[in-house]
Amino acid sequence: MKRFLLFILICLLHLSIRAQIVNYQTDSSFNNNIYWKRLQQLKTVVPPFFDEQIQGEIKKLIADPQTPKALGKYFFYKDTLKSLFKQYGLPEEIQLIAFSNTLMNENFKSEKGETGCWPLPYYIGKKYQLTINSYIDERRDIFASTLAAGQSLADLYHIYRDWYFTISAFRCGPVEMNKAIRLAGNSLDYFVVEPYIAAQYRQSFSRFMASMYLVNFYTLHSIEIAKFSRPKLDTICTPRTFTFQEIANGARIPYITLLALNPKYKKQTVLHQPVAHCFNVRVGDKAKFYSFIQRLEYEEEQKRIKDSLARYERYVKKFRPDSTGYQVLVYNGRLTVLDSAGKEVDPEKPLITGEGAAVGNRWVFYTVKRGDVLYLLSDVFDVSLSDVKRWNKLRGTTIVRGQRLRFLVPANKYSYYSSINRMSASQKQRLRRKD
Repeated sequence: MKRFLLFILICLLHLSIRAQIVNYQTDSSFNNNIYWKRLQQLKTVVPPFFDEQIQGEIKKLIADPQTPKALGKYFFYKDTLKSLFKQYGLPEEIQLIAFSNTLMNENFKSEKGETGCWPLPYYIGKKYQLTINSYIDERRDIFASTLAAGQSLADLYHIYRDWYFTISAFRCGPVEMNKAIRLAGNSLDYFVVEPYIAAQYRQSFSRFMASMYLVNFYTLHSIEIAKFSRPKLDTICTPRTFTFQEIANGARIPYITLLALNPKYKKQTVLHQPVAHCFNVRVGDKAKFYSFIQRLEYEEEQKRIKDSLARYERYVKKFRPDSTGYQVLVYNGRLTVLDSAGKEVDPEKPLITGEGAAVGNRWVFYTVKRGDVLYLLSDVFDVSLSDVKRWNKLRGTTIVRGQRLRFLVPANKYSYYSSINRMSASQKQRLRRKD
């Protein structure tokens, strides 16, 4: 199939030079038609054309209540789209494709899945590196989709070398256009080929010409453009995954504003993973969002502290460390329960009682002071040097000031050994001589 399509494209390229000599003539019966007279005044790269179908499309646009709003959006984005198209060598009026196809509606979606203001099919979006997945569809982003549309139109014109074919092929796709050309006996006259284009795409050229007329002569039909504006925007890369509703509620940003400024988010969810995604807000709303994040982090931290205290109280009540060999302490940055042998136990499991209950030993923690030596500390705590090294995962005997060591001591002498941490150097020396 791919080879067959490649063959068709080569044939079309071979015949493309001939296509340029086709001269599309408007029926002389329209010479006195006011719409046609006005269109002829325009100096455009795409040559104007007129027939009954185009006249019908002009009347539809004039009567359409959405036209003033679409004109407002078109003129607002006109210069930006023109600069984007200029880099692909496309004429200014070709940007009217977005107006003619969807009336500049970024949220447009056809029955076949084409979406965005141009609109673009899935394969065109992927071909020109737009992000399209379950959460994001950049075909709805007017700037990203315009770049993709510009590249697509430039490629189509390179194939057909005729603006009429290019405009129509952009809507129906090159496969459909090539099929229509074959059915038309390989004709290079657009109006011979047009009847063979699929019905849902056939009017795209007529709407383009009608749009060309309307944007130039709307004032002659007493159409007042609906004012369209876009606020100054800033971009925020979210530090976590949020829905638009969460952002709206937490940062007090209108939900409808988030929707309008971020049409590419299909599920109104801004993802943080696998990478932090960015979304648009009004400049004045950026500070609101970061205040919301700070408030959220503070509330979460308070909740963690509250939960930790509640868990600590529950463990103390369950293991009764003052009367058993169990200890409840923060170890390695988390709340931990140790038995008399210094082994970590699962605090959520039922407490062992009777002969299996934890009794006999408890951990005592000591902070190394100036002048302390490991073998002297082992002597003070009445344990072997090898045990001290094993309990604290030490390879040698070097210790540093401020280092925290742990010693396993008899539970009934816990208070005695824990008081050593508060003793001076001379008190510890007397204690050692006493032993």
